Formats: sequence, structure tokens, C-alpha cells
Amino acid sequence: MTIGPVKINCDLVIEKNKADVSLAGPVWVAGNIKVTNEATVRVAASLASSSAVLIADEPGNRLTSSFIDMQNRSTYYGSGAAGSYLLMVSMNNSAVNGGGEKAIETRDDAQGQVIVYAPYGFIVINKHAKIKEVTGYKVEIRNDAEIVYETGVANMLFSSGPAGGYVFDTWREVE
Repeated sequence: MTIGPVKINCDLVIEKNKADVSLAGPVWVAGNIKVTNEATVRVAASLASSSAVLIADEPGNRLTSSFIDMQNRSTYYGSGAAGSYLLMVSMNNSAVNGGGEKAIETRDDAQGQVIVYAPYGFIVINKHAKIKEVTGYKVEIRNDAEIVYETGVANMLFSSGPAGGYVFDTWREVE
């Protein structure tokens, strides 16, 4: 199935075993997004080296809604051309407001050419997940998860490019 550009006025669940959804443009979900059970989300081949974005944003409830759940060996691809990525964006703002709601969670071998972004939210990368880039208000990486940054990803999103850096206020090892 190919979707986009489109606004979906409810939650989006992609869960049928081995479902395959292509994004031909931006998709705005006014609710939550769940991708599970070996489902695949990809950028449509027609976009060539461009990227596509899947946004969870419920403007009426950003505190407990606008959550993205990526799990159970779900996979994410660009169009197949160099420089094409799938961007998953959550506008959940619980973390910036002192709450504990997650904005994005990847787990159980979720992986691929995916960039996750939650500027005001809490992101958890968990249980063998492997993604290309993560940016959030608060980020936790657990249980053998991997984030594999690429130079092209840094140049694509950040004006500082690969020379950009991060400052950690605190950190701790969790046993």
C-alpha cells in the first residue's frame, strides 16, 4: 500500500504480519502510530534520493498522545537511493513538561534506515533495536540497542554537519 501526502485523523496501526507501506509524501497522524509484527514502512521509490516523514501529532493532546511505537522486527527503509531516509517525528511534549510519557519507543529488533525525532519528548531505544539517528529532549538507550550515525544523516538534518557535538549533563550506567 502507498500513502501520502495525507492527514490521518486517528491512530495509525500497521500490524499485519509482513505488511508493507510506502510513503509517497508526508503523513500526519493526529494520534499515535504503532508499527509491529514484521511490518515494513519505506519511502516510495518514486521519491528517489528524497526522504519522507511520518508525524505523530495530536495538537489537542500532546501530553499523553502523539506516541510512536516501533516493535517486533518492524523494518524501515529509504527509497533505495543514497541519502533517502524515513523520518519518524513525535510532537509529544510530556518530557519537557516534567511528565514520564514516552514520545517514541523502538524495541524487539525494530531497525532500518530510520531517523527518530522528538524535540520535546522522551525517546527509548530498547531490546536490540538498530536505527540511524535519534534526537530528543530525553533519550535512553537500553538492552543491546544500537544507533549507527552516518555522515550523510548529520549533513541532512543539522547545520553544524558532522562536526556538531553533544553535551551530556549527567549519565549513569544501569545494571
